[in-house]
Amino acid sequence: LRLLGLPVKIIVQLASKKIEITQLSQLTPGALVTFDKSCEDLLDLYVNNQLLCRGEAVKIGEKFGLKINEVGAVEEREERVLSG
Repeated sequence: LRLLGLPVKIIVQLASKKIEITQLSQLTPGALVTFDKSCEDLLDLYVNNQLLCRGEAVKIGEKFGLKINEVGAVEEREERVLSG
């Protein structure tokens, strides 16, 4: 029960991509980096580097938040659909 009080690091990932070091070294203020992910796609929320859930970005006053739409890893959800 004491474990519930331990802090954990959470990360919301918008998108990711691999680029060459040459491209990285050419980044300057105002440069645009494009991603293959659609603006409508859900964002991934990681807890200690493990995907926990997905959701959509929301504005809460002047801050950013995440409205949770799906809980559990993709593989777990797919297994439940296939076996259920």
